[in-house]
Amino acid sequence: MPDNYDLTVQEDVELGDATGTDTTDINGTLRLQRGTNKQSGTLTLNGTTEVTVANTAVTATSIILLGGYTPAGTPAAAYVFTKTAGVGFSVKGAASDTSVLGYVILDPTA
Repeated sequence: MPDNYDLTVQEDVELGDATGTDTTDINGTLRLQRGTNKQSGTLTLNGTTEVTVANTAVTATSIILLGGYTPAGTPAAAYVFTKTAGVGFSVKGAASDTSVLGYVILDPTA
């Protein structure tokens, strides 16, 4: 598996500093680091059993996006079940879903 994911941006995206000023427009590829305590990675569902992802990058305001990676079993909707700042998050799926999902952790600014 690659150490980074590429996300192609098809429209302008504004990036700025913590104060929300001095924004810069980008149009191209957003690279996200993958792995232990990084902003993206993968997890494997275990039916309706809660799957815990340890990741200290999670904050109280993190938005965690889940997406398909490798379908297995009977794929269905999965969702973030818990989120604990500085610890990680957990995901639940549907019965017989053993898919591998990718995740991205986003942290919005005020």
